[in-house]
Amino acid sequence: MATDEQKKANMFRLAKLTLYGLTTGIWDLLGEGALGLSHEIGDQILPVLEKEMGLELGGESLLDIATEVGRLAVDEFGMAESVEASGDNDQITLKVKNCTLRGLTNDLLAAGVTHSFICPLLCVGDAILDRMGIKAMSNIEKWEEGKGSIITWKII
Repeated sequence: MATDEQKKANMFRLAKLTLYGLTTGIWDLLGEGALGLSHEIGDQILPVLEKEMGLELGGESLLDIATEVGRLAVDEFGMAESVEASGDNDQITLKVKNCTLRGLTNDLLAAGVTHSFICPLLCVGDAILDRMGIKAMSNIEKWEEGKGSIITWKII
């Protein structure tokens, strides 16, 4: 019988396999239309960040909000080694270093999912901009040397 630690590892693996199957299936059905789902996923994550982790959107600059979301990703979720936010009112960029989801993202890329529409940071950013009434084009790309991703929102 598996130890408690092995059970946790197996449960995490099962969750990743389920997410992989769901993501590739949606991509096969919708193609790039699946990118619209990032907003819906973000709508589920954003209230948790606000209610349980104190994220505040009112009165803050986009860069300040992006910095705080990056801090939460590192400090509260252990999602990455670091998340560096940069930009201004025209574009916001997150550089996610040593992302714990990089393996899953690599598997999705290998399966033909060209845009990781399930990335929690991408999704939360899309939801925040929607909530603030700001239109933007989002993009996510693999960051080889940082073993993570670079996520960009270009404000339109």
